[in-house]
Amino acid sequence: MDFFSHEDEDEPSGDLPVPYLLSQMSKEQKAQIEKEIDVFHENAQRMIDEKIFDLFTIPEDIRLLTTDFVQVRLLLDRPAAFKQVIREPREQELLDYARELRDELDGFVGEDTHHGISITYSPDLIECVIDIVNTDTPITLDSSRVKPGDVTSSRILFGLSESLKEQVSQWIYVQRGLRLFDGSRIHLYKPSRLIDWTRTQAMNDAGDILGEVLVEQ
Repeated sequence: MDFFSHEDEDEPSGDLPVPYLLSQMSKEQKAQIEKEIDVFHENAQRMIDEKIFDLFTIPEDIRLLTTDFVQVRLLLDRPAAFKQVIREPREQELLDYARELRDELDGFVGEDTHHGISITYSPDLIECVIDIVNTDTPITLDSSRVKPGDVTSSRILFGLSESLKEQVSQWIYVQRGLRLFDGSRIHLYKPSRLIDWTRTQAMNDAGDILGEVLVEQ
């Protein structure tokens, strides 16, 4: 009589190969691993780029334009990578946008005025609130300035997102943005797409905001 079980004969022993481990994972686990690998590649590429920029002493504005072009704009010509351009921006990317927008606006006004930025995001629309503050100290922006919307704000952003969609044909809709000026506070609403929340887009938005303010004056 055989008292030994052979149920695990097909299971590899010792160090398990990566293909076998992947075959045992759920779709959610595989998706999480792929996401972490993408983040690792992005961080590694960013580090390499910074080393090259430093080596050739590339000015900051050229660094910004080059990085944004390679990581975002260039992908518009690659159908396979297009989803990366219209994906939802990550919190760090929104924080980078907020800091660039603050710096651009602060650089235009006098030393006694600075700008505070806060961002509330949802899958449908992102709200950026700009506060004009009378202070001689630049306003620090950290991760607490970027937060997901709660149930109420997400519902409001969804409704606003729907109202900003413009139908141009039977099957095509265009998502517009919105800027509201309320005294010393400016509300900026744009779709939840990476291409709308890059650092170079922050430079463009700052120019548009300053242009509208000057026209009103």
